[in-house]
Amino acid sequence: MRRLLAAIGFSFLAVNFFAAYWPSAAYGLSAAVCVVGGLAVIFIRKRFLKKSALCYAAVFFLCGAVALMHRMAYEQLVVKPVQALAGTQAVIMAEIEEVSQTQEMSYAFVRAKVTRIDGNKVSPFSVRFGLPGKYEQGDVLTAEVVFEMPEADRYLLYHYANGVYLSASVIDANAILCIPGEAGAWQRWKEKSIEAVQSLLPGENTSLIAAMTIGDDSLISKQTEEDMRKAGLSHLLVVSGLHLSAVSGMLYESVRGWLSKKSALLAACGGSLLFMALVGLSPSVVRAGVTMLLFYAAKWMGEKEDSLTSLGFAALLLCLFNPYAASDVGLLLSFSATLGVLTADILWRQWILEKETTPSWLRQIGQMTMISVGAVLATAPVLIWFDMGLSLYGAAANLLIAPLVLPMMASAFMTVLFAGLPFLGIVAYPVAFFCGLCLKWLQWVAHTTAMLPASTLMLSGLYPAVAVIGLFVVAWAAYQNEVSFPKAFCMTALLASAACAVFLWQTSGVIRVVFAGSAENAPLVVLAPDATAVVFRGGESGIAEVRQVLKEHQRNDIQLLIDLRKEPEQFPLREALESETIFTAETDCFQRAVLSSEIEGLDFYVLRQENGCAAILSCGGGYAAVTSGAMDFEYMPEIQVFFAGSGKIEHLKADTILFASSPREHWQSVSAQQTIKSEETELWLHPKRGWSIKEENSGAV
Repeated sequence: MRRLLAAIGFSFLAVNFFAAYWPSAAYGLSAAVCVVGGLAVIFIRKRFLKKSALCYAAVFFLCGAVALMHRMAYEQLVVKPVQALAGTQAVIMAEIEEVSQTQEMSYAFVRAKVTRIDGNKVSPFSVRFGLPGKYEQGDVLTAEVVFEMPEADRYLLYHYANGVYLSASVIDANAILCIPGEAGAWQRWKEKSIEAVQSLLPGENTSLIAAMTIGDDSLISKQTEEDMRKAGLSHLLVVSGLHLSAVSGMLYESVRGWLSKKSALLAACGGSLLFMALVGLSPSVVRAGVTMLLFYAAKWMGEKEDSLTSLGFAALLLCLFNPYAASDVGLLLSFSATLGVLTADILWRQWILEKETTPSWLRQIGQMTMISVGAVLATAPVLIWFDMGLSLYGAAANLLIAPLVLPMMASAFMTVLFAGLPFLGIVAYPVAFFCGLCLKWLQWVAHTTAMLPASTLMLSGLYPAVAVIGLFVVAWAAYQNEVSFPKAFCMTALLASAACAVFLWQTSGVIRVVFAGSAENAPLVVLAPDATAVVFRGGESGIAEVRQVLKEHQRNDIQLLIDLRKEPEQFPLREALESETIFTAETDCFQRAVLSSEIEGLDFYVLRQENGCAAILSCGGGYAAVTSGAMDFEYMPEIQVFFAGSGKIEHLKADTILFASSPREHWQSVSAQQTIKSEETELWLHPKRGWSIKEENSGAV
């Protein structure tokens, strides 16, 4: 069996990814099922079919059982002891590992490593909490806190992947004792280098160089970040295998003429390790580093290097160290893109062997195109699963950038290096000039692609992601069984058409109601096939959140704007959102809000009470409600879905209550069949098929 280690690593990665969405109580039973499945596959292969695919299936099942048992042990030995502190109060001493400042710079969310509790040394563990003020990495804090379980929001698995299993709330922010940490040599050099680069390449160029070389994306503007995402070029801003291979490859080639092959390999490995330490050991960086070190180790021993085996071994090490690393979106994008590039390159090399008469320049263009398409297709399931949007022009944008990627990376690293060393300042100017030209081309391609109509396709949920993976499996099976290209293409196209037809039937006529942001009183955006409505509540910051949702879903006009604020004159809402129609609640009787263009099957009703306003959405005999302020629902119809806020609601009868952020204490006395807290949760309405709740990464339920 070829690439056994790769199969084991990818099996661990896949099982740990899906296990993150299972209850931990199901791990034991799932492991037993995997063992039975593996033994059944082995029996079938021995008695009936001698297919290599069955070997991979057996490895997947048996490794899945081992991965689940390892995950159970990890939770009991690592996660549970830390989370046992939840609900306790203590004075902690902790060193800040990571700081995320808010836009106003008046509040920070920090990840800190706790070393002492009530003056006693403990095994270090990471905790996350919010603090007023500005802090730096390396600062040592002493504060009295209450440990809490982390919020079950969209960032939960991200925190788990980074080893943070506990949150905390500071009891008295004024009593915090902060000892400023001394910046390490690396940190001082990075800051000095970026300041020097800013004098050479001011503006957005500096922020792009900082993201590409030292992993600092805090300087990138929102517009540039959005353009890169829509163009499918965000991977250039995340330090991963591309950046690490550029560093190590550049170092290897520069010393190869002066040193022996093994000495050059050692220099490349040392450069890789230094670069990993410089940018931080995130899962995607560790993945790239392990893969690169294994690649050079194979060259050292004179063996033929196998990138797929190195990639699988990196996945295995990461999952053994922390099973939750398999849920890190950066790691998954890095893995999938690398896998897509390697697969495309293998297929291209096999195909081009049969086309020996093809001109070399045409071969290079074809190879770049194939690799670009492979990376875009391979990352599609991850982008769909995490609701990040698919760039329809991503392959074309990557193809336009591809010839300049390595020169751009090399010149960016040299610009930082030369700018940080005063005696090389003269050399920095021409290198920075060339790098600036490359970055200008990158920004132009990203911005132009993002401005194209329908640049982003918003797909999310379980079904689209599984459908795309299923098509990949069918194509791989056809390739393994040497099915001719016309037959394989027709079969895959037929299955793709059937999957699209099912998806279109599932989503046709669906009206989506989504939170705009994660504020306590987040506005709602109603997305119908041919119309858009906004139910506004909360403060002025909600305007930007509404605009962001409209931008993500490519909606330009608002047909109806319902203002639930008690004092609508606080700021001009209609002008801010450029709505065709605005409707406010004026009386304590239900008023029907009429749109400039009707949404078939959906009606809006609003009313005002003494301490608040409410909007009722009626569709297919069901009711959904959203309020602003305090309301009494005693004489209201029974509500199926209620979008909660900060106000106290009396006599509420609802099947499901949705929260965009953590609920206040008074909501504990309100009963409902289920309560869901996540800004990513959506309500799907259909005039004939009723309503359903779509939770993040779980599909409609």
